[in-house]
Amino acid sequence: MELPNIVQVDMHSHLLYGIDDGARTIENTLELAQKFVEMGYKKMILTPHVMLDGYKNTPEIILNRLADVQKALEENNIELEIQAAAEYYLDEGFWKKIRNNEPLLSFGKEKYVLFESGFRNKPQNMKELVFEMQILGYKPVWAHPERYYYLHSDDDLLDDMLSRGVLLQINQVSLVNYYGEQCRKYAEFLVEQKYVNFIGSDCHSLRYITAMQDLKKEKIYQKLSELNLLNNSLL
Repeated sequence: MELPNIVQVDMHSHLLYGIDDGARTIENTLELAQKFVEMGYKKMILTPHVMLDGYKNTPEIILNRLADVQKALEENNIELEIQAAAEYYLDEGFWKKIRNNEPLLSFGKEKYVLFESGFRNKPQNMKELVFEMQILGYKPVWAHPERYYYLHSDDDLLDDMLSRGVLLQINQVSLVNYYGEQCRKYAEFLVEQKYVNFIGSDCHSLRYITAMQDLKKEKIYQKLSELNLLNNSLL
């Protein structure tokens, strides 16, 4: 018997087709959306990458694509509420947005902003960026900290971010070795310490769906259900 889904809202995914490294076509988007409905999800926050040297998505590009997807969902009778935010990369482009007080795509009444960094090298000026986000009224959410190898040996940075009120989102698939054993162990550590505020799919393709279904067979899934996750507060 398959266990019920822990959450009904996914707040990190790449289902807006054709604008980052996630879904490539509207058909991909619809197939993935249907899979999420079948897993018990009622709502998804779609968070395409925004980065200076990669996906230069603007709010206009993202919201226009959201409207396209919303129309396609309705035409195909897929009952899934969708909203758009973004996964911001901590680079000079993000600094510029902060300095110019450009509106960021956030989610929830609390104005959560999802952000990420490179996986190997600790980002520069992260403390200052977090502070500036908070000054502007946003609540920073650190995407998939388990994937940052620099963090695995730097407890001070994690403790500092937590003390500053930064929220943590782990990828469900990290807990089934999707990114390797080292990332899995750190994700388990974050769960064990009850540091996790959100879980996300970070879904780019059908491979993520399979991994999410595999997670329900793991013992750690029960521990996830015991966390005070904020996902369903977004309904």
